[in-house]
Amino acid sequence: MEYTDLSGSGYVLAKLPDSIIKGCDEIIKNVIENPEKQDSHNHQLAGHIKKEYRINPPMGLDSFLDEMIEVHKDNNSHVSSCKKINDQAFTLELTDFWVNLQQKYEFNPIHNHAGVFSFVIWNKIPFHFEDEDSVFPETSSGYSGGRFCFVYPNSKGDIVNHSIETDNKKEGYICLFPSTLNHLVNPFYTSDEYRISMSGNIKFNTRIPGFPLEMEL
Repeated sequence: MEYTDLSGSGYVLAKLPDSIIKGCDEIIKNVIENPEKQDSHNHQLAGHIKKEYRINPPMGLDSFLDEMIEVHKDNNSHVSSCKKINDQAFTLELTDFWVNLQQKYEFNPIHNHAGVFSFVIWNKIPFHFEDEDSVFPETSSGYSGGRFCFVYPNSKGDIVNHSIETDNKKEGYICLFPSTLNHLVNPFYTSDEYRISMSGNIKFNTRIPGFPLEMEL
């Protein structure tokens, strides 16, 4: 697992184990073959993507995310995976999980998420950056099609852009980051296949026995 600092914030990047990748592939196969049975998640998301569905996570993902969170905590002393209020301990849990079937020209505008951590899994990326970069060859480096980007203030207060080279070489990778970290996905232009990713949010479990509502943390 590799941590990259972004002026006091940052993200963890890792290759998923084959067992989790296989579980993701099975979920995606079912979604594509049975779209009418899926639970649309568009109303909860910022994406200009028509096919976004809420799903259940694959076996083993929770444990792998726990490992990634520990790596993030090791590099950020202010981050905690447990919050205690009036002797009641609240721990982190995966609460939302969905799949994005992104088509040519669709995109995710700049946005952030609810929760403590969020993550994205790149399942299938049907293009090479050399091809995407050739569509707009005069564009500044790092702003061409298909890239996943973080947008954040640096130590001088300037708003800067950090791109992850998410073409077919990043298939099977997962990126975990603070939910408040702004990010976006540029549209792609050189493939008619789906760019498939899975995403989720990790929040504090605030359910208290005997209380009908959760607290906001």
